[in-house]
Amino acid sequence: MRKHKNFDDTLKLINQSFFQVICQTHVLYNGPPSSNDFDPEMEVFEGPIMSRDEVRALRSVAELAATEDVEVEDQ
Repeated sequence: MRKHKNFDDTLKLINQSFFQVICQTHVLYNGPPSSNDFDPEMEVFEGPIMSRDEVRALRSVAELAATEDVEVEDQ
């Protein structure tokens, strides 16, 4: 029973945080964004908005490149 409560509490906190960002965006831009469309499956990554899958792939490539740079320096 305790695990379920922790999950529910975490989910509630995540929802509150998301709506906090929405409210801040509303204030910062003097109203809702022109599209009034928020997609939780999208992320801002180095400027543009793209899908989470694209962001994960780009981060993986960047991490791999950083690892390869370290290996080259070690040799």
